[in-house]
Amino acid sequence: MFLSAGPKFIQQPKDLIANEGTTAKFSCIAVGEPQPNTFWIREGKGTPMFPQAKYDGRYFVTKSGELEISNVQRGDEGIYSCTALSQSGNIQAKAQLTVIGKSVLNQHLLIHVLSLPKFFLMSHF
Repeated sequence: MFLSAGPKFIQQPKDLIANEGTTAKFSCIAVGEPQPNTFWIREGKGTPMFPQAKYDGRYFVTKSGELEISNVQRGDEGIYSCTALSQSGNIQAKAQLTVIGKSVLNQHLLIHVLSLPKFFLMSHF
């Protein structure tokens, strides 16, 4: 007798905030009988990203279903969808990637330092 159980997430992706130039990682782990296959889609792009393949040189889906986006750019912002698919059914979970400037903190420090009196800068730097 063959028993089947539709896919079920044991870890769903969570919304992320990433700095430009860093790596963003979304997790997505599903179980079921038979074991479901997982893949990712960025909404509005339509191209599925499957495990153990690299896309556009910066997107990689690990064997365990983690989506890694290296050298994150502002254009990477959006909603990413993980789908777990098997003969017993499919499920989907979504997460938002928000990208902030890589040097926001550095810019604030530079503005702060430049706003110091000139005599202070000369004596301390």
